[in-house]
Amino acid sequence: MADRLAGRKEKRGRVTDKTAYQIRKTAELLREATGVGDIRMLRQEHLMTFSNIMHAVPPTYRKTPKEREMTLQEIIAAAEAAGGKQGFAAATINRNLGFVGQIIKHARSEGIPLDPLLDTRDLRETDPEDEQDKVASFSREDLQRLFAGPVWQGCLSAGRRTQPGVVVIKDALYWLPLIAAYTGASREEIAGLAREDIITEDGIPAFHFRPTEIRRLKNRPSQRKVPIHPHLLELGFMEHVAQVETGQIFPDLKQRKGRGTLSDAISFNWHKLLHAQLD
Repeated sequence: MADRLAGRKEKRGRVTDKTAYQIRKTAELLREATGVGDIRMLRQEHLMTFSNIMHAVPPTYRKTPKEREMTLQEIIAAAEAAGGKQGFAAATINRNLGFVGQIIKHARSEGIPLDPLLDTRDLRETDPEDEQDKVASFSREDLQRLFAGPVWQGCLSAGRRTQPGVVVIKDALYWLPLIAAYTGASREEIAGLAREDIITEDGIPAFHFRPTEIRRLKNRPSQRKVPIHPHLLELGFMEHVAQVETGQIFPDLKQRKGRGTLSDAISFNWHKLLHAQLD
């Protein structure tokens, strides 16, 4: 049922590969937590068990080879014994319950008889902290320290981007943070920019953020035109656009199979840089 739901959403272009993957993984976790493999046998007490498991299992469960061979109960017991962190974040619990609710709704739409008492709403968590409040904003001083780093001022080589040197490589790692700082666009919105997304209106160059084959937007209001900041023009952004040989502005970004996104390709070096510059 989860496969059919995710597949239908993918076909309609309503979810990313990552979300489709999460729907399927949530169904796997529900089945493992409850022992119920047939959605027709699912009962409200099973949903409560599923919720309890999500409150007890470590957030990083099954990340190690050892844990991949352990049951959920063994993983929970080991975490309790070690005093490790247990339980998913409220947002993750609510997301997974939302997916289960969608799976149940989809089953009913197919005419599959289910227990009428099934309802995930009362199991949802109240998150006292707004999502935006969980991530500290960069201060002006942070940004000055960040952009004083080797990626923008000169690195040692293409393979040693976080070490100071004289080489400036104007690739995705160079441009994405700059464009994000000047536009407020998300990492993936920028990563998916194509040549036709760079437009000129009334003599003003601009980014046109819109859905494409390689990039989706969250909603209709996310479609927008944003002027390209003069500093980006001074740094040679338009020259960069002119010299790329593909339709994609950042051809060095390759999407991994499955649930990866284009911008994942710079994630490792980006976090190394953040650690080096801002500790």
